[in-house]
Amino acid sequence: MTAFTVPLNTATTLKVTASGSTFGTGDIFDFSLNGVIVQSDTSAPAAITESLTAYTFAKVGTYAGNIRYYQTATTRLAATATFDIPFTVTVGALDAFSPPLSTFLMGQTSVGSTATDVLATYGAGAVATLPVGMLSVALKNVKGTQTGGALTATSEVSITGPGFVVYNAANTYSATGCTGAALRSANNAGADVAHGYFICGDGTSGVATINIRVQDEDGLWTTLASKSVTMYGAVTTLTSTAIYTVGKAGGGTVGVNTAARTASTVIPAVIVRAVDKNGVGVGGLTIKLLSSDVTVANTDSSGACNADTPDDAVGTNAYSSGGVGYYNCALVTPSSATAGKSATLTWRVLDPADTVNGTAYLTTTTAVTIGGAIKTSTLSFDKATYGPGDAIVYSVVTKDAAGGTPYDGQSAFGATATANKSFGGTLPGTTKLIKNGSYTSSATAPTLFAPVSIGAVTMTALDGTGLAYMSATATVVDAAANASAAEAAAGSSAAADAAAEATDAANAATDAANAAAEAADAATAAAQDAADAVAALSEQFSALVASIKAQITALTALIVKIQKKMKA
Repeated sequence: MTAFTVPLNTATTLKVTASGSTFGTGDIFDFSLNGVIVQSDTSAPAAITESLTAYTFAKVGTYAGNIRYYQTATTRLAATATFDIPFTVTVGALDAFSPPLSTFLMGQTSVGSTATDVLATYGAGAVATLPVGMLSVALKNVKGTQTGGALTATSEVSITGPGFVVYNAANTYSATGCTGAALRSANNAGADVAHGYFICGDGTSGVATINIRVQDEDGLWTTLASKSVTMYGAVTTLTSTAIYTVGKAGGGTVGVNTAARTASTVIPAVIVRAVDKNGVGVGGLTIKLLSSDVTVANTDSSGACNADTPDDAVGTNAYSSGGVGYYNCALVTPSSATAGKSATLTWRVLDPADTVNGTAYLTTTTAVTIGGAIKTSTLSFDKATYGPGDAIVYSVVTKDAAGGTPYDGQSAFGATATANKSFGGTLPGTTKLIKNGSYTSSATAPTLFAPVSIGAVTMTALDGTGLAYMSATATVVDAAANASAAEAAAGSSAAADAAAEATDAANAATDAANAAAEAADAATAAAQDAADAVAALSEQFSALVASIKAQITALTALIVKIQKKMKA
């Protein structure tokens, strides 16, 4: 603690705590105020926490305090180490006003509890008498308790951005609290235990910053807090999200228009969203409903929806649609509603921008049909096989007596399901409601898991009629064994493939060898044919040469004969 307040003329004990070890016997502690030692203590025996001798503060004021610790010392000069622990102490009379200890309380429809400082989430769509919220500044004395009425102190609440502040002298909530003077900054200097202020909307959209501070008798201001609140303006757009769109044949209500959604089964048929030009949710509206066929679905001109209640710090409305700007609506059908019929629902609110005639509407639509009660149901799992502990997604598909889609919001189960083996998670029960003829459990946030034991598993349950049973079956397999078998099978297949490839390669080699032998035989035959051709050619050449020689010889003889005749 670096700063604290103590009452005047009251013995106060300061405690020093060691970190990681104990103080040694004989260690010294000097306690000083504004640089002057006012008290010294010696630790004995050794301990983790040392309580100094009680000291009485005899004068009002603020002091710079310090505790100097001398480690393992018989004297200060012999200390092996010294440590300083500085702090600020404020001394005041028992009933003196203490700004640092003062607090504020916030509430949307009340002053707030002793532990509340939560501001209302949103403001108002127009200047109105209904407060956005109420703030109460609780004035405290130096003991941290609320003072008596004799104390004079000043509190101030100011606002920047949209909205205004109204001082509330009575410090009590009023639904018409914003009828007083509209100020950007309001204050009060009175002898009270608490000062009240209303936070009011002015019809402007945006974020308002609220500053709360208090002033003591010496004129010094202390800021207690700075808070933000989002103010909404006039509505400009309506949108809708349909959850249930199949109404009840023969008349009835599907979904709820309950403001507080405190359980998972509190489900609106349609959620209407209203926003201003900045996209800020707009509260305080009356959403009306117009049906295209009143024999199929009802028209409601008095307010078919209720404004959603936002969740609080302890999760009271954990299933809230979103708080301010969201409206929960039900689907109501007349006795004339017949299965298979349809209609269009128009959710609407007067358009504040129509300042001339005041008859224009902002609208959003939902298409709806009519269905009967559940007649038949089928339960199934998302897989045929699971590993031990695998997440299971289950579904129930239903039909009405005519074979059409039953009306929404009926329970898919007539009782909690049973199983032949121990499933993990939670077996489904009557809180599982059908939408558009079916219910399917979450795949991203599963609630049911396969048993750890191997074999066939079956889940059985009464259907939504409570008259017939439905079941789903799957098989839990040993994933590790299956993986090993698959790996072995894959290895065997690979070996067979390799052997086949080797056989193919051997056959190819044999074919190649045979082809080579045939080629060699062909080459040998070709060579023999060539040799025979050469021999034949040689014989022909020799015969030709001999013929030429014979012709030359004959020619020579003829020439000789002619020469002889010429000489004769």
